[in-house]
Amino acid sequence: MKKKANRLFGALRVAGRATFVLIFGTILHQSTLGDQLPVGASLALLLTMLVAMEIRISSDSRTDGLFFALLLAVMLFVIGQDFWEDKMLPSNQNGLIWSFGAPLIAFAITAWPRLSKDQWANRARQP
Repeated sequence: MKKKANRLFGALRVAGRATFVLIFGTILHQSTLGDQLPVGASLALLLTMLVAMEIRISSDSRTDGLFFALLLAVMLFVIGQDFWEDKMLPSNQNGLIWSFGAPLIAFAITAWPRLSKDQWANRARQP
């Protein structure tokens, strides 16, 4: 029973982090320097990368990372729709970078293999 409670608490923590990344990434991604340099989109993707790496490092399995990436992709899809005639994600370069880049980065970090120090040492000793 305690294990189920820990899994539920972990899923709620991941959902909170995904919501945090979604809100601040959506606010940040619209900032540019001049007309061309998407500084906000870069910062939003950096935020996504750091949170996804933190989830990957702190969890024992990939389930939390997959849940984060999937929840982020679903929430980005929902806020990108035109349900109330007010789009949160504009259909410009920065919007596309944010809406496609964030889930891709989160999925890539989750799928990346976890290498231990022992694996690196064994590889270095082999001829």
